[in-house]
Amino acid sequence: MLVVHPASRCDVCLDPYAISSEPASFPHAITCGHIFCLTCLLSLSPSACPLCRKFFQPDHIKKLHVANSSELDSEQDATNARSNLLLRRVALVSGEDTPEADVVQVLTEVQEWLRSQPRDSNSVSLFHICQALLHHISTLQRYKALQDHNEHAKAEYIRLRYQLRDVKQNARAVKESLLSRIQQIESGHAKELEDLHAQLEALLEPKSGYHTGSPLPPPEPLPIDRTFARPGGAVPYPAPSPRETPINTTHVNCNTHASVSNQAEYSHKQFVPASQTSKPPPVSHPRPPEPPSVEERWAFTHFTDITTLAILVACQYFIHFPTVNSPV
Repeated sequence: MLVVHPASRCDVCLDPYAISSEPASFPHAITCGHIFCLTCLLSLSPSACPLCRKFFQPDHIKKLHVANSSELDSEQDATNARSNLLLRRVALVSGEDTPEADVVQVLTEVQEWLRSQPRDSNSVSLFHICQALLHHISTLQRYKALQDHNEHAKAEYIRLRYQLRDVKQNARAVKESLLSRIQQIESGHAKELEDLHAQLEALLEPKSGYHTGSPLPPPEPLPIDRTFARPGGAVPYPAPSPRETPINTTHVNCNTHASVSNQAEYSHKQFVPASQTSKPPPVSHPRPPEPPSVEERWAFTHFTDITTLAILVACQYFIHFPTVNSPV
């Protein structure tokens, strides 16, 4: 149904259209689509449109049915009041701390009200109201989506922050444990090296016992009565050296009887001058090899000790070297 604006007038007589009991003041339309009052249309001669000059038949004039302005005003006021209320509610639920249930409720009411409005309405104000409500609804929906995303991002940030703190604490504890373990290993190796150096210094120091003592057993002493006299001489043979080879006891035992008889036979010749007797050829005894000197024994002993210590140090180093470099 058409609504006549209060400022609408006829283009021929310039009188306002009046919705009353008189049909002449009602707006009428002709075949070309232009609208005039009935009085002006009947007074035209010839019957041609004052605007486009198209001819029309007087019997084809159509009366336009328009609504009462008072009723339309009341309906428009109610529509405007409802739309303003919805706009205010949309603005209220646009805050940050608004519960999700209130936002959903307001959006549902706005959508239901928009669906209840006639789609073929010619009211310009209603159209603008609907457009404003739709714009506010879309803005509110985007705002709530961004707000939810922001809350999720904050929660994720807090979670990652706590996780980073735990990782740092674990890394610090592992680092302290590794440093403590390295210090223990280094102190242990330092002590072992000190002990090995002490042993090496003790082995390298010269010992006085090497100059006085001999590793060989002492020679067996000979009896005092074992003397060898030259036949017919006054000077006895010198006693054999302890280093000489001991006399074969079997040979001595076999010749014991002969020696006694010879001693009795030549007893009268003991005091004969040596120049008057013939000297027997000197008896040569094989000399045993001389033992090593003190310097040779000391050099050999120190060489053996140093070699043994070097092997011991190398074994200790290769045993502990992988432990130092291996990760804990």
